Amino acid sequence: MSAVGKYSTKITKRAYPAATVKFIHPVYGNQSEEVEALIDSGASATLIPMSIADQLALNPMNKIIMKDFQGNVVGESPVYHIKVIINSLEFEIDVAETKGFAIIGRDVLNKLTTTLQGVQQKWEMKK
Repeated sequence: MSAVGKYSTKITKRAYPAATVKFIHPVYGNQSEEVEALIDSGASATLIPMSIADQLALNPMNKIIMKDFQGNVVGESPVYHIKVIINSLEFEIDVAETKGFAIIGRDVLNKLTTTLQGVQQKWEMKK
């Protein structure tokens, strides 16, 4: 199984690898939200916007301390269990909430072979 996609400039002026991701309630599969997510190999976890957690009526499992790339504490965030679909690739994972945009982090990327082709501005993920 694989997923392919292109880079985007919807969030920033510089092109970045992005995927259309469907977030699905883990119990009520008919509740879902589809958004563009940044593919970020520097992020240890997948993040969902607060609006998705609210729209899907997700119940937090617990909270985690959020840190930046230097290890500085930047806040606390609720954690939710959710189903994530990127093209035909499906995962059930725990995600943290963010005030920003959706991010696919290493908790998903480390389960895949991910190739970023910056010159061609496209990417591929394989299970």
